[in-house]
Amino acid sequence: MKTIKIVSALFLSSALLTTACTPRDVKVVKDDVRAKILEKKNRGKGGSFNDTEFKLGSYAMSAFLMEKQVEAIEFVRLAMGEADAKTTQYQVEQVEKDGATSVEIKSSADELVYATDLGSIKGKMNKTLSAASDANGTLTIKGSGLRSMSDVQDKKKFFSNLTNEAYELSAKLGESTQETVTLTVKSNATAEGAKGEKSKFMRLNIVTDLTIVVDKASLATSDVKIVSVEGKSVYQGNNGRDFTTTISGKNLTLKANGLCNELNGSAAMTSEKFPKSVTFAGEQITIGDKWKNKLATCGKRPTVDISRLLTY
Repeated sequence: MKTIKIVSALFLSSALLTTACTPRDVKVVKDDVRAKILEKKNRGKGGSFNDTEFKLGSYAMSAFLMEKQVEAIEFVRLAMGEADAKTTQYQVEQVEKDGATSVEIKSSADELVYATDLGSIKGKMNKTLSAASDANGTLTIKGSGLRSMSDVQDKKKFFSNLTNEAYELSAKLGESTQETVTLTVKSNATAEGAKGEKSKFMRLNIVTDLTIVVDKASLATSDVKIVSVEGKSVYQGNNGRDFTTTISGKNLTLKANGLCNELNGSAAMTSEKFPKSVTFAGEQITIGDKWKNKLATCGKRPTVDISRLLTY
C-alpha cells in the first residue's frame, strides 16, 4: 500500500527483565517464607528464562526500552512516507475527515513465526494509530488498545501479551534549519503472561516514557542516526511494589529495515539491581558482561519482541 507523506514541505526540504526439610521430610519453612528466601537468593542474577512465575525484571525491561525507541522511529518514518510499509507489519493510508487529513497506521493481520532462545514464537499484533501534523510542524501519533501477543509454540500456557491502553508519540519537526528532531513517547500498558501450565496468570502495569533525539536528515533514509535516548519504565512487581528501569545512551545507529531492523549501540541501564550496560549489536543483545540473547530471525522479527518479557 502506498504510503502517504503528511509532514510539511518545510520539513521535507530540510530532512530530505531449596526446600528445607527434616530427616523425616517434614516442612519446617512455610511456603511464603521459602519464596522470600529464594527471591533474596536469586536477587541480582537476572536474565532467567526458567523462573516459573511471569514477572517483569530489569533485563527484559531494558531491552524493551531499547526496542521501543526503534518502534517510535518506525512510526514516524511510516507517517512521513519515508518507510516502505510493505517491509513492515503495518499498512498506511490517508484519511479525510471533517476537512482534516491524517494518516492511519494499522497492523497487518499476518502472524509472525520466528526463532528465539526460548524456542519458536508465534506473534501477532492488533494496532491502529492515527498520525497528524499541526501548523507548527509537530507530528503527533496516537493510539489506544494497541495489542501484541506472543506464544511459545512448543510449551503449554507459556506466553506474554502487551496492551497499550494509551500511546502518544510527538515529533517536533521544527524549522528548516533544525538539525535534530526530538521524539517523545508516553505509554500506559498492561503486560499479561504465564510460564507453564502450573504458572499463575499475571497482569502487570507498565508506564513508559522515552525521549529520543535523532539526526533530522537521516530520518529520511534507512540509516537513522540516534543522537541520544533517555527512557524509563515503571512497572509492577508481583509483590505489589513498583520497580523502575531506565536507559541512557548516545550515538546509536539504526538500520531501519522493517522486519529486520538492526539497532547498534549501548545504553547505561539502572534498576534496583546493580547498574549495567545494555548493548544491541548485529543479531545480539548483551546486558552487563555475560548475559547474551539472540535477536529473532531477520526478516521475521517484530520491531518490539514482547516474548522477551518472559525473561526476568
